Formats: sequence, structure tokens, C-alpha cells
Amino acid sequence: MTEKRKPKTEKKPENPTDRIVFMEEIFDRAKEVSANANENPTAFLDYQSEIEKLEEYYSDERWKKDFALDEQGMLPKGLKRGVLSEDGIYNLLEQNREVLETVRKKFSNDPKVSGKIRFLGYEAFKKDILKNSWKVYGAEIYEDGELAYSFGDTKENVHPIYSCTKSILAIAVGIALDLNKIDLQKNILYYIPEKYTSGLSDRQKEKWGKISLHRLMTMSVPGFPFRAPDDNYMDFSLNFEDFRVDDNSFEYSNIPAYLVGVALTEALGEDAWEFIKRKILKPLDITDAKCSRCSKGYFYGASGMEMSVNDLSRIGLLLMNGGLYNRQRIVSEEYVKKATSVLQMNREGGYGYYIWKYRDGFSINGKFKQKCYILPKQKRIITYLADIEDGSNVLRESMEKHILGIEK
Repeated sequence: MTEKRKPKTEKKPENPTDRIVFMEEIFDRAKEVSANANENPTAFLDYQSEIEKLEEYYSDERWKKDFALDEQGMLPKGLKRGVLSEDGIYNLLEQNREVLETVRKKFSNDPKVSGKIRFLGYEAFKKDILKNSWKVYGAEIYEDGELAYSFGDTKENVHPIYSCTKSILAIAVGIALDLNKIDLQKNILYYIPEKYTSGLSDRQKEKWGKISLHRLMTMSVPGFPFRAPDDNYMDFSLNFEDFRVDDNSFEYSNIPAYLVGVALTEALGEDAWEFIKRKILKPLDITDAKCSRCSKGYFYGASGMEMSVNDLSRIGLLLMNGGLYNRQRIVSEEYVKKATSVLQMNREGGYGYYIWKYRDGFSINGKFKQKCYILPKQKRIITYLADIEDGSNVLRESMEKHILGIEK
């Protein structure tokens, strides 16, 4: 169901009389397909794009102007004008929504009908984005491992993915773990070069000596600020004193992921970014991804990557398939199960290794609405990259309403 260019539609009449005749035809046909939806659900679903024209007409100034003309007696007397009955058109649109929900439930096991219903939901999500001018670069939806729908810029350009970087770092750590190159129970100082730790106080060394990579990867070390004040993350992180070593509660910060990225480089004896390119990006045919680095030259594992929508979808497919991509084993299934499980509780419902719990699945999240929702039970992946800095949830709520069928 990948979005295709639609044929040019007929131009909507501008003359009030012609417009009313045009809408009246849709109005009458809508009542007919709605009444017969149980016997012919396909015709009812296929007519939804026409009913949408009726809804647009009713919600804008054209209907108000036509209604006013009718009130003033300025329309032809013999003109059929059921569409100008406010109760009539309102009731039709409400009935249409109710019948749509009935069809959705009744024919949920009919692949053809349920496929059309899902497609209508995907289109409604896109319509919300365009209508509200949300800055969404593009979106993809996969069903059972296959691309079912896409719109916008999904492949041509890369965009910032912010904290989605952490999830890719987590996969790289898993590969290193599979290779016995890293131990998540060791403390972070085990992996940090001595040249960066030699100046630490005994107290600071003792505190850091109690912090394992596992705790850093589950955000279980509270007290850090969200980020360092500049790109000298190494010195700032190691010298920061106010983290709470004996408190295992969840608190989100970029500092833990940065330190894990450093540990990965040192454990491998290879630059973490080069390892990611070789072990993850190349097997997934991801060619244009970018990263950023700290002032010491380490891969900045907390953020700073850029990818296309399609690239991030591939990461989602890898996780949904338990570490396989195109039948090639990238990371062990055992690690993927652990990384995507709830290892630390939080108010969002749980957190794994830099991966968030989401309903009956999990998600990869960036701070300005960069998302990849992975729903294994539904065999569905929903990915979009956006640049929306406000704290609203309207984009997610639209996705849930139209794609997952979850009302607010």
C-alpha cells in the first residue's frame, strides 16, 4: 500500500448551483453505500474519499455561503438541496463514522476489507499532518516486514535522529557482548583510559567504581544533568560529583550513553562508529548515516546521528526480527529480547537498553518527535522523523487514533 501518485481529480465547481448539485450527488451516493455497507463493505470503503469531500465542504466557508444564499431565496427553486440541511449532512457524517467502526470490527478477519481500513487510517494520519502543518519529513509503515505505506521524504535525505542514536549504540554494545568484547557488569572506569581518570579524587574513583555499564544503559544512575555544558563530555562527566551512586531509580541523561560509547570504543580497540558502520549499517544497506563526536574524538553515543526515515525503519526491522536482517544474524536474539524488555521502570512504562517500552511493543525515540514504533504482536512498524520542538503529544495521538485505533 505504498502511496502512489493519484490521478488528477475533477475540479470542484465554483458556481454555487453547480457546487450544490455536485455535493448532492455525493450526499445521495454516501447514504446508499452506507446503508449497504454490511453487504458491500468494499464499495463503502472505496467511497470514503468522496465522503471526505463532503466533510470538507461542510466544514469550510463554502457551505455557509451556500446556506446563506438558500436562506435569501437566491438559489433555483427546483434545486435539490438536501446537502444544505444542517441536520442532514451532520447526521450523515456521524453515521458514516459509526458504520466505519462497525465495518472495522465486523470484517477484521477479512484481509481485503481490513487492508482497506488500515489504508484509510494511514491516509487520515497523513491528512492530519498536512492539515496542521506539522513539520514531519516523512513516514513509513511496515506490515509483516513489508513496506505498506509511505509518504514524504523517506529515503532521499538524512535528518537528525537525536536520542535514537542511543538505541543504535545499544545494538552495537549487544554485538560486542556477543563477541565477548565487553562486560556489562564491569564498572565504567574499567574501560576509561587512565589518562582521563588519573586526576580523579579517591572519592570520585570509588563512586564511579560502583557504576556498571548495565546501570548506565538503563539510565539507573540519577543526579546527572541532561547534558554537559560543552562538547568536552569526558572531563565534565568524570568530574561531576552529584550523581547518586546508591539510588537505582530512573533518570534520563545524555551522560550515561556518552560514557557507554567511550567504553565500547575502548573495549573493542576500534572506533565505535567504524564498528557500527561495519557491523550494523553496512549489512542493513544504510549508506549515508552521519554521526558526531566529542572533543576527545569519541563517537558521541547519546545523540548526533543523522539518518533517513527508511534507515531508521531498517533498525526497527532488525529489532522486530530478533536481531536478523534479510536472514543474516546481526546481533543475538537473546540480547535483543533483553534490550527491548523492561529492565528499569519509569513513568512511561519501562525502559530497556536505551529502548523504550511502548504498549505491547517498544520504541526508539528522539527528542523532537523522531520515532520508530515496533509492535511485534501486530507485525507492524511505524517510523517517522519530524522536527517538532514543543512538548505536545498531538502527532503521537494522531498516529494512535488513525493507525492503531486508540482514542485519547
